Amino acid sequence: KEENWAMVAHIAQGPGGGEVQAMFLSRDTQIHGIALSPDGAYIAMTGRDRKATVYDISSREWEPVFEFDLTVYLFAYGTCVKFSPGGDLLVVGGDMRKCTVWDIK
Repeated sequence: KEENWAMVAHIAQGPGGGEVQAMFLSRDTQIHGIALSPDGAYIAMTGRDRKATVYDISSREWEPVFEFDLTVYLFAYGTCVKFSPGGDLLVVGGDMRKCTVWDIK
């Protein structure tokens, strides 16, 4: 079984310099697209599992807050994911040259 890892680094600027905290999340499927929200609080991933999942990464525990079934939109799997500049929309592209947009706020 292949294991895939995604990593996000949070950088907090303090009076004495910067501090880096890294968080890891493992998914047991191939990851094809990953995006960080503009405010840095969420990460979205899509891949071979035919899902687009948005995780709250504002704490040490990554909690899934949205999970979308891509098969409803005739995708075999997701290939890319992107947050809108305001962070309220999530766009997912699929292998069938289609994309869909979700309101996530």
